[in-house]
Amino acid sequence: AIGFREFQPYLQAVAAGDASTETLENLKAAGIENMKIATRQYAKRQIAWIRNKTLPECKTTLKKRQQAQSFVLDATDLAQWNTDVRDRGIQLAKSFICGSELPSAKSLSARAAALLADVKDPGSMLAWKKHHCRVCSTDEVQVWLNGEDEYRQHMRSRRHRRNELRERKSRQAEQAADSARV
Repeated sequence: AIGFREFQPYLQAVAAGDASTETLENLKAAGIENMKIATRQYAKRQIAWIRNKTLPECKTTLKKRQQAQSFVLDATDLAQWNTDVRDRGIQLAKSFICGSELPSAKSLSARAAALLADVKDPGSMLAWKKHHCRVCSTDEVQVWLNGEDEYRQHMRSRRHRRNELRERKSRQAEQAADSARV
């Protein structure tokens, strides 16, 4: 939930009732700025998810009888919302329902062309090989990775390297204890 965490200092100051008007205004302005930052970061994560997960899956269906197609509508200019998003979305939906030919997804806007330009084709997510990380798994949590990209990324991650080092030190300590007993 974006908003509460960003405004928590402001809300606490209002509830305490001992902050000056200037302090409250500064906390409110900081909350607004932090909320804008959090919203942009969330939007970036959504775009990354769409680009890395959803679009490649749609691309794998292009060779099948039932094709999935994704359209990107540019909502960056709120003054143009009705024409760029609402009207264009309704037009696309009507064309789809009527069985009319749909336009190229990349032709809708420059943003759509940029987002759809370099969609990788990793194969269907349903066909991805599942990898189990024995090093990072515990009795409570099992770490499973989907596909080769995710597995390679995990193997290079700080968490995995830290767990590998911990396991290596534990083995060395056990070997030292065993050799001391002999």
